[in-house]
This record gives sequence, C-alpha cells and structure tokens, in this order.
Amino acid sequence: MQSLSNWFKPGERRSAEAEQKLRRAYQAVFLGKPSKQDQEVVLSDLLSFGDLFSVALPDEDLRLREGRRQLAYRLFRFLELAEAERRATAVAAITETLVSDAEGAI
Repeated sequence: MQSLSNWFKPGERRSAEAEQKLRRAYQAVFLGKPSKQDQEVVLSDLLSFGDLFSVALPDEDLRLREGRRQLAYRLFRFLELAEAERRATAVAAITETLVSDAEGAI
C-alpha cells in the first residue's frame, strides 16, 4: 500500500511538488483512469485526513474530528478490503498522519 510519503524524502513530503502529485492522484481517481498507486495514495490520504487513526485532544473541536473519523470509517467499511489490505491501508494512513503531524498537512 502506497501513501504520498512513500514518494518523497523527509522534508520534501509536504512540498508543492507533493501537493501537485496528490492533486493529480485525486483527479485520476475521481475524473480519469487511476492507477493502483493513485487509488492507494488517495485512500491513505482520505483516511489520514479523516483522523481515523488519531485521538482528539481535549482542546480540539471534537465534533469536527468525530465527523471526519466517521467519514473515513465509512469509506474503510464499504471498501470491504481483505484483512491484509486493511492492515496495509492502516499503515499507509498512519504514516501520512505522522508525517502531517511532523511536517504539516497538504
């Protein structure tokens, strides 16, 4: 399972080039003919953005984060991935979450 962070070195994972590559992956998934890599990157980005693998802190807007989490969970649930795919997807999304925490979100 690929995430955007797999394509770039630390320090470059939140660059304009990374954002453009993510944008092209989203466009391929929703508007064109995506590659498997495009699909994996978009899925890991959505699950990371959806905060599926993070915990809200007391001072954060819990409703916003819970709404994102529910959206991410819905995606994950309806995809009906095999166990190995779920684990690989979780690892990719967690990687994106950690990189976003350290280097900023795209």
